[in-house]
Amino acid sequence: MSVAAVDANLDIAGSLFVVGGEPYTPARSAAVQQAGCYAASNYYVSELGQIGVACAEAEDIDDVHFARDTVAVIQRQRELAGGQAVGALFFTTLSASAPKLMLNVESGDHGLLDSRSCACPAAEVGLTLHVRAIRSYEKVTVEGMQFFGSELATLIDDMLPVRFGGRPQDYQFVEDRGGQASGLEIVASPSVGPLEDDRVIEAVLVHLRSLGGGQHAMAEVLARARSLSVVRAVPFVSDAGKTPYLRVRVVGGGPGPDKG
Repeated sequence: MSVAAVDANLDIAGSLFVVGGEPYTPARSAAVQQAGCYAASNYYVSELGQIGVACAEAEDIDDVHFARDTVAVIQRQRELAGGQAVGALFFTTLSASAPKLMLNVESGDHGLLDSRSCACPAAEVGLTLHVRAIRSYEKVTVEGMQFFGSELATLIDDMLPVRFGGRPQDYQFVEDRGGQASGLEIVASPSVGPLEDDRVIEAVLVHLRSLGGGQHAMAEVLARARSLSVVRAVPFVSDAGKTPYLRVRVVGGGPGPDKG
């Protein structure tokens, strides 16, 4: 909405956006600030609903008070491709009214956990456990090789807009599942302007190679198999108004889940 307001020369300065449901990254925060607005980032998990409320004295743009009165959380090290390790979050429901019963369920997210006091009303009622820098490490598998959610976020929020213009909302990845061949589409909005498909694909491959390790090997496999393609279309927007980094398309079975 803030991007649309800037494009339409509308003055919405001072507006508060309550966001959640997908990572609130620095690039998305910058888009809100460009419109003269500010945001409160909550934390939602589809199976649990809201489990984090924005901190008024945030140490990061997505710093939240974790709802440990209804959900318990533990953290374990999870090694990703290329040897990178993250603090994976596992959840257990504590409330009888929870949408689903969960016992140490891996959420697909990682983040930084810490306990501290602040002047927020949430802290006054005992919610002193914070989580921030929340990102997904769920996998996207193409040609037997894997992306992780955090890598897609970097490509969409930073690399592609900086290199080719547009904003994060102008790009999206679409993964095919269920067919005989796998593929990953790089969707770019027509509003970005003219693009050379080969340059976009090469920029993605160069970024992956720069990460080294497993990502470098993945880039070589994707290049040899020609599994990346560019599609000029308006990125998919969910019913909640979100533009997920990844849309899963189940071949022969309709659209799959959308990952943020």
